[in-house]
Amino acid sequence: MQTMQWTKHFFVISLLLGGSLLAENSSTDMQRQIVGQPKMTADTPSTTKPYAGNLFEVRYPTDFTPSIAMKHQGQWYYAPTDEATFLSPDKEVAFFIYSPHWGGEPKNYHKVVENEVLVSKEIKHSRLGKHQSTTVTYVALRDKQRRYYRSYAYKVSCYVNDDGSQDSCVATTFGIRYKDKEAYNKYKKAYIQFKKSLIKSMPE
Repeated sequence: MQTMQWTKHFFVISLLLGGSLLAENSSTDMQRQIVGQPKMTADTPSTTKPYAGNLFEVRYPTDFTPSIAMKHQGQWYYAPTDEATFLSPDKEVAFFIYSPHWGGEPKNYHKVVENEVLVSKEIKHSRLGKHQSTTVTYVALRDKQRRYYRSYAYKVSCYVNDDGSQDSCVATTFGIRYKDKEAYNKYKKAYIQFKKSLIKSMPE
């Protein structure tokens, strides 16, 4: 029983770090360092612009504008939210992140609004070992008048118990809205780096 509890605990930490369960190259010391790191302070030095939400951190282009500004919350400097949008200076592209502590969905981002058309939807399931199950839903939409396009990937990773039931699910959504293909290509590299920068934090 103790071994099972430790495996499950390690699984949860791995998901919060964006890592794989029982990865051969994982480092316990590094995990402790990342899980235990505090939210950014107002004077955190960085060559890129940091953004800290409730329990996640990302880096975004310095000339983009976040939908929810960070502010002092006690000794920390962060935005009290699980999701945020980052708008480009030319207003042709917007990045989106939803990263709660556990599962769930963003308030509105997954909804197909009245002026939108669903272009494609694909769901991929994968298993890593006996106890990790991951489902990623890829969705592409566009405005009916083709005034903009957007797509997102909704990822849910869960711990699989011996009886096949799932719990300890961790969810993340990354999305991008763009005016046209030219705008997408202009910011594609920045969007990839934005997604790679995610760090999930453990609650204090």
